[in-house]
Amino acid sequence: MNILARRRNMLLRQKLILFFLAVLFGWNDGSASGAALQGGTLRMLTEDLRENIWSLNADRMLSSVNGSVLEAFGKVELRQGKDYLRADFARYFVQTNWVYLYGNVEVSLGGDIVNANEAELDMRSRTGWMTDGRIFMPDTNSHFQGGHIIRHRGNIYSFKDIKYSTCDGETPAWSFEAGEGSLETGGYAKLWGASFQLVDLPVFYTPYIVVPAKNERQSGFLLPDLGMNSRNGFFYTQPFFWAIDSSRDLTLYEGYMSRRGFMHGLAYRSKDSEDEDIWLAFDFIEDRTSELRDVDSEYYRGDGLIRPDKSRWWLRGMYDLRLPGEPLWRLRADLDYVSDQYYLRDFEHSMTGFTRSREDLFNVFSRDLREITENRESSIQLFREWERAGFYLSGTYIQNPALGNGDPVLGASLPKHSNDSTVQTLPELDFYLHQGRILRGLPLEAQAGVQASYLFRREGGSGLRLDLSPRLILPLSGRYGSIIASSRLRATWYSGERQDTFALTRENARNKREASRYVPDYEIKATGEFYRVYALDGENEAPGPGESSWTALRHSVMPRLVYRHTPQINQAGNPYYTEYDRLAPVHELVYSVDNVLTRKRAVRRGLPRNSGSDGTGNARTSGPQDENAAEDSSSAEDSIAYDYQDVVRLRLEQAYDLNEAGRGHDLYLHKREPWRDLLIELTLYAGNMVSLTGSSYYTPQENKFTRHSQTLGLSIPEWINFSSSLNMYEPVSDYYRQRLTRLTTLSLRGRLPDYGPWSADLYYEWPIKGTGGYQGKEEKGLILTYTHQCFSISGQIIRDDNDTTFKVQFALPGLSALGF
Repeated sequence: MNILARRRNMLLRQKLILFFLAVLFGWNDGSASGAALQGGTLRMLTEDLRENIWSLNADRMLSSVNGSVLEAFGKVELRQGKDYLRADFARYFVQTNWVYLYGNVEVSLGGDIVNANEAELDMRSRTGWMTDGRIFMPDTNSHFQGGHIIRHRGNIYSFKDIKYSTCDGETPAWSFEAGEGSLETGGYAKLWGASFQLVDLPVFYTPYIVVPAKNERQSGFLLPDLGMNSRNGFFYTQPFFWAIDSSRDLTLYEGYMSRRGFMHGLAYRSKDSEDEDIWLAFDFIEDRTSELRDVDSEYYRGDGLIRPDKSRWWLRGMYDLRLPGEPLWRLRADLDYVSDQYYLRDFEHSMTGFTRSREDLFNVFSRDLREITENRESSIQLFREWERAGFYLSGTYIQNPALGNGDPVLGASLPKHSNDSTVQTLPELDFYLHQGRILRGLPLEAQAGVQASYLFRREGGSGLRLDLSPRLILPLSGRYGSIIASSRLRATWYSGERQDTFALTRENARNKREASRYVPDYEIKATGEFYRVYALDGENEAPGPGESSWTALRHSVMPRLVYRHTPQINQAGNPYYTEYDRLAPVHELVYSVDNVLTRKRAVRRGLPRNSGSDGTGNARTSGPQDENAAEDSSSAEDSIAYDYQDVVRLRLEQAYDLNEAGRGHDLYLHKREPWRDLLIELTLYAGNMVSLTGSSYYTPQENKFTRHSQTLGLSIPEWINFSSSLNMYEPVSDYYRQRLTRLTTLSLRGRLPDYGPWSADLYYEWPIKGTGGYQGKEEKGLILTYTHQCFSISGQIIRDDNDTTFKVQFALPGLSALGF
């Protein structure tokens, strides 16, 4: 017999002796001789001999002659602050501070609520036992039931025949049942010999399981990810979440794919303060499949690349830091490095794949990874911003995942890391002077940028590039508009380390180590605005309480004319690292006209005096507004608020290329076509529910529209959220561009109306038509979710040109983590 059992038996004997003594010496009716007890107080001592005062209320009370035993009948309640004990009957032993409760027992000690048929508690240590007990923890909606419950010190309970669920009702949708268990409120529940039940049907058995009993982050197994993928086969991923402390955690992922094998992963997160964020993840798989020839690839056949290595991995992460003591100085780092060119596409929709990682990083850092088909980019940056200046020190590494992944294919040698011609910027120093006045009282303003870079390539030229770009701006404004004239000089100096840095002839390349260029550019912008306000019929009629009406329309016409000129400068003798090293000549006029129709609306709040939140009795303005400040016209009893919203916006824009107009070469291939495409862009708004944006490009030389883009948005709260986009590209050919393909795509995204507990989200990317060997990528997805009070289950179907994925995901509110 353990110590707890011996102590319980000893206390039971003491209480029986006291009870028989009370019977022997008689009782007093509390309603007569013990009237002071009715609605009175009980003084109890804690284990450290401090006095606790409890109020006692009941329909009727009795006490022994010497007052050592008290009994209470009917609606009994003992209360001290938020703690209370309730029952149909209670017996209190004064000398031992024990309370026996029977019938509709309800105990709340420390915030948790326990219901039982019978209970006995030591009020000094707050320990005891209960039969047919139920413990409810409202923070997590957790229900624990037990045939026999023992309450230990520190809000710890031990159970016999325990049942646990976060579902309400006598027959929960799911539960865990076990022969024995323990519970630490605000901590974890541990169950031995537990079975998971769906309604009353056992699904699986585990010898030991830990479930959370608190809202805080907690260690344990997270719900798994499982499904079927046409490329990878059946997959199952089981994550384990380790809450290292209040600001750091580590998630381990163990996954299996029937066609690929086992995948291992981990993700580390840290947020020690508002000044520091870390997110770092790594996945690894020893892949069962490999591609030793181009024709072996089931999905990427024809790209000329192979993947013979079985060891595949992906390392990614981001880091933000405000330096201690210098909150204006910030450090930012991005990491993105992958084993091969196919990894991200092969596992794009997995639990740790590209789609999920991209969303997680953007939500935390508001920065994005490069597109899945692009080279990977890793960088680090130290910077600070002042009122008029900014300083940046950075380094960037671009990875080409296609390099170093193969042997000769079909007689051709695949590129290796040793002949990588990708330009790396290690390091780069930038200093910016933001636009501002040079001298007070003069309209002349200045802006400047300085950039020093070391550009490195394994194969090809490497060297230093120093770029200086000062700009002078002269803004002039008048009654009808403004004119802004500016001039900039881009001065660039190069210093190379190898002879092949410079694109010179063989004769002078040997002695050439430095080069420079000086490219000026000029720009003049002229803008204006003309408008007229049209009063509507309801301008002088105040709307009724809670109603609104349009009172006026404002039509604005904003013309804009821009002249740009960058002369032709020979830069052929300079290194070529990026497109910036070859500044193209520009000589053009660009005109645009914006027409905007804005409505003014009056909304009557109809609030009584002093109901406004500003303390004046006027209602606070709410509703859709733009940057224009709302106007209030208020009386003592109510208020009328005005807000503004654009209803229609029409934009026309076109450029005239002066260089093209004077071109005298290659006329036998392309005639002069100085007029660029005419852009027609229309946006319609219908309150906050409907928006329509359409843009079309008309090519005058070919007398046809060569590009269209239309987007429709529809949002009705608690009903539907839908958007569609139609894009069309026609072939076009002129001196500056060659687009030989025709492509039309339709994009649909939306959430369908909920039908009871069912909801559906869908998206569809559909290449309707394509030519020239490019058909576009088709991708479609459907997520169907069933939501219950204590669980949700969703099925996902994701399909693109390369694979199809079926996934099933479970979510159990209050049970986001399980520990086995």
